[in-house]
Order: sequence, then C-alpha cells, then structure tokens
Amino acid sequence: MPIVGIVVLVLLGLAIVGSFGSSDNGGETNGQADKKGKGSAATTTSESPAGVAAQSTTTTPSSGASVALRATDAVWVCLVDDAGNKLVNSETLSTGEKRGPFNAAGFDVTFGNGSVHMTVNGQPAAIPAAAQPIGYRITGAEVKKLSPSAQPTCL
Repeated sequence: MPIVGIVVLVLLGLAIVGSFGSSDNGGETNGQADKKGKGSAATTTSESPAGVAAQSTTTTPSSGASVALRATDAVWVCLVDDAGNKLVNSETLSTGEKRGPFNAAGFDVTFGNGSVHMTVNGQPAAIPAAAQPIGYRITGAEVKKLSPSAQPTCL
C-alpha cells in the first residue's frame, strides 16, 4: 500500500511540474511550431507519464513568427528556423521570386544584399539597400539586425 501512495505522489508531482513548463513555451507544444499559417491554430494532445492523453493545447501563430520573402532583384538567401531547419538553403532568388510564408518560433536570415521585400507576421520589414550581406533575427516580437559573425551561412 505505501508503494501505491508513492507512485501517486510521483505522478502528481510530474503533472504539476509539466503544467508549469507548458505555460511558458512560446505557444509551442513538444517543441513544434504552428505550421498552418497566420490566423490558424493547431491542436495537439500531450501524454501523461502513464501514456494516457491528459490535455489538449491550442497554439496560435501570435506566439511565433511568420516570414515571407520576395526578391526585388537577384539576392542570395539563407533562412534558418529555431530548430536549425534550412528553409531557404543558400538559394539565389531571381527578381519577383517568392519563398514562404514560413512559420516558427523564430528565424535567422542572411541576405547577400538588400534586394528583398520581407514580411513578418503580415507586416513589411524595412530592409535597407545594401551591397554586402545583411542578417536578421526574427521573432514574433521583433526583427533585429545581426552582426556579421552571427548571421547564418547555410553551410
């Protein structure tokens, strides 16, 4: 009988700890971002330690970022999501060529020059004219310029 009580306490403790971790995960469940696009939601089910479905969590893109690119002239692009997936892998886009939208918690991107129109969460992001590579860190909250050493290279 004491063993059953210990098992119940351990399971209760794991459930409590799990509920704290899932409330501050940037809207992601099991490390996966919503891939359905802006304005949609994904529902996932988590499992309790005993392998029984415990709860459903709905994620929305508001906690992540959506990025779309359109080349205004020839531009080399490396776009990597937070999971390390190379979404645009060292491609040179021609004028008018598009990529995305992509959805994730965040992205790092390098452009070979400033010949690109980028939208983040449906809003245009200011990309200055530049003859040299320029990179950004993109999250749901901001678009921040990266130092040259922090820019992804897709190598």
